Amino acid sequence: MSPRALLPVGQAGIAALAASLITLDQLLKKYLTAQPAPAHVPVYVSIAILVTTCFYLYKGKDRPYTQIFLTLIIAGAFSNLVDQVVDGAILDPFSLGRVQYNLADLAIIIGALGILVNLPTKMTRE
Repeated sequence: MSPRALLPVGQAGIAALAASLITLDQLLKKYLTAQPAPAHVPVYVSIAILVTTCFYLYKGKDRPYTQIFLTLIIAGAFSNLVDQVVDGAILDPFSLGRVQYNLADLAIIIGALGILVNLPTKMTRE
């Protein structure tokens, strides 16, 4: 059975995943006590990263796992960008020792690790 059959990812599925993650992250930040963290990445850099990642999402439309991991990165980055623009800081309701984080940060990390794990073992020219 092909990965595509196991993961029926289409535009609607990608949009639903992104919207769900952004909504859940924003709700958690609103209803949990969140510590504001200074944004270390300027807004214009965040926008450039989002545009570039969206380009790769479009380019990798035949790879369902890549789509899911890129969507996690895009949704997490967008949610943090919303915090940055609206609140002037990124809100982090969770802590692990001295590390503050939020659901969007976790999505970005999981997406990046997923892409690294799923990199092709042999590079081919397209």
